[in-house]
Amino acid sequence: MFVSSPDYTTNLALNWTGSITSLSKLHQQLIVGMQIHKDGFESVEGDQTITLEISVEGGYMDSGQLIWYPLSTNVRQTQNIKCPAKKNKCDSIIIAYEPYLTYSAYKYHVHIIVDGPAYIIGNTTFWFSYINDAFTMFELWFRFFFLVCSFVVFTIFIIKLRSYQWRDWSLEQKWVALLIFGTFAYNNPFFPLTIILPGWFPVFLDITFFASFVVLLLFFWLVIFDGIRQEDARRSFIKFYLPKIIFLGLLWLFVIVAFTLFSIYENEDRSTVVKIQGYITFFEVSMTVVLVGYSIWLGYIIIRACFMMSTMVIYLIINYSTPINIGFKET
Repeated sequence: MFVSSPDYTTNLALNWTGSITSLSKLHQQLIVGMQIHKDGFESVEGDQTITLEISVEGGYMDSGQLIWYPLSTNVRQTQNIKCPAKKNKCDSIIIAYEPYLTYSAYKYHVHIIVDGPAYIIGNTTFWFSYINDAFTMFELWFRFFFLVCSFVVFTIFIIKLRSYQWRDWSLEQKWVALLIFGTFAYNNPFFPLTIILPGWFPVFLDITFFASFVVLLLFFWLVIFDGIRQEDARRSFIKFYLPKIIFLGLLWLFVIVAFTLFSIYENEDRSTVVKIQGYITFFEVSMTVVLVGYSIWLGYIIIRACFMMSTMVIYLIINYSTPINIGFKET
């Protein structure tokens, strides 16, 4: 999916200027990274704190000439770089991020300020990474194809059941209709807007549709397996549905708010992806905890449902076999 440009290695370790051209909106985003070499100091290890001053220019073609326009000047950021021992390179880091490509070319001026001994810095490798435009076209056609498939299947399903009122549908038929309709959101008919239009709102729509379908699917599994133990008429909204709605509703809200705030920040500040690494880690851990909790809950109700079904089978076997045994003894 991501394509990396050829590495740019400079022996002027504390200053670098590089540019990339021939970009289009189909490349979606641009990432700039760097990797410090420890030429002759492979035995040095530990974290190295550096401060970067980054200036960014955007370029566009005008009358056959590439015109550069300043986007940001001398923006400072501080990063900790891990430098393993017995290796001649430190770990790679991301120093800039363009979430939306407004220009066809970008130029970066980087000045490295080392907060500590600078003697370990040798050559420095810089690299660009962006999404392959062929992959973007594949993604657009992929979503469009399955969006059409969802529409065709949903239309056929509704036509087949048009002679029945909604209240006469079985529980499974109602859920199938909702899930097929949810695939419209999953395939997001507005996805091209995230490529064409800048800003956070198209991304917000994509996240909302995706999260809504996933939460609907998680809610479906909980209701179906937990409903094995109870008839439809005995299901209380407060005891049966409300706990599931609250749990999955909080999950849905958490995902929407987190990704929307991140989209807003990254559009306002190109170094957002660098500054909020800690928050991204917190989000990943939180999502893991929530999904583990959901898995435990789902596993619990599946085990209870299986236990109940096995109990019912034993009960039926005993009830149906008892009259036969009694009749056999009497003869």
